[in-house]
Amino acid sequence: MVRFKMIATLTLLSGLVGCASPAVKGRCPGYVHYTQEDDVALLTELRSAKIAGQSLPETHRYLRDYGKQRAALRVICRGN
Repeated sequence: MVRFKMIATLTLLSGLVGCASPAVKGRCPGYVHYTQEDDVALLTELRSAKIAGQSLPETHRYLRDYGKQRAALRVICRGN
């Protein structure tokens, strides 16, 4: 009986060892680096749309959200 309890306890503890420190590293998506030229090209496209009379409110909303997500991933994944 003692041996059974000891084996059961070791089995349970060995199962919990994997939960001790979750590894987030491998689960982070690759971080896309944009150049200043990319930023200028995007700004030019948005300004062209504005000149053409298109306000693009959804595009602006998506870009703001995308920026927030990138900032959060940068913190969570430590810049990877």
